[in-house]
Amino acid sequence: MALYTPEYKPNGNEIAVLTTSKGTIRVQLAGNDAPIHVGNFVELSQKGYYDGLKFHRYVPGFVIQGGCPNTRDLTPEQVIKEGSRRGCGTGNPGYSIHEEYTTNPNNVHKDGTLAMARSSNPNSAGSQFYFCLGAQPFLDDGYTVFGQTIEGKDVIGQLRVGDVIEVKEASRSAACFKRLTAEDAPMVTVPTWLERDKNALKGTVTRLPARDDIDMPIEEHLIVELYSK
Repeated sequence: MALYTPEYKPNGNEIAVLTTSKGTIRVQLAGNDAPIHVGNFVELSQKGYYDGLKFHRYVPGFVIQGGCPNTRDLTPEQVIKEGSRRGCGTGNPGYSIHEEYTTNPNNVHKDGTLAMARSSNPNSAGSQFYFCLGAQPFLDDGYTVFGQTIEGKDVIGQLRVGDVIEVKEASRSAACFKRLTAEDAPMVTVPTWLERDKNALKGTVTRLPARDDIDMPIEEHLIVELYSK
């Protein structure tokens, strides 16, 4: 995949505002330390790329991850139940960017840090990002930090798989969102623990789903074995 160099040049004062279904998060972007990552994040945000995407990965005490375009046309329930099968976590913007964890002088994963996810290839980051749920120093030498939360750490702590990055007003006229609100929009089954506002393109998790609410096969003993190692 071709490496992309953003045209946007950060000035070091950029603040990202993420409006989610759990609340608002404000992040001071590290434009001076990671200009490629900040420039890429700003460009994608200005295009409305992140609007309507869902968080697809949650590991308690570790990270909450989002930014995968494959979640755009899925309901929160589909992301929760069928995320892996639907390719959640594998999408990208059609390019990748060069790593900056080797050049960032402040590449420290603190509680609330915003950093870029990638595959085993150091230069494979594209659009997927994660927030740290507590300090994660073992990530410092392999993943690029490009921001620090200055408001909304409590919101980050509430985010779970399926929660939504809400749609900006300027993006509501885009074809992909018009398709979701049109009269002939596809019918979806909304679970009892989720409230959906179709016209506002918002969903609200009203309660945590119980085990009986999840009808996909889960081998709990394997989860216990994994966390006991």
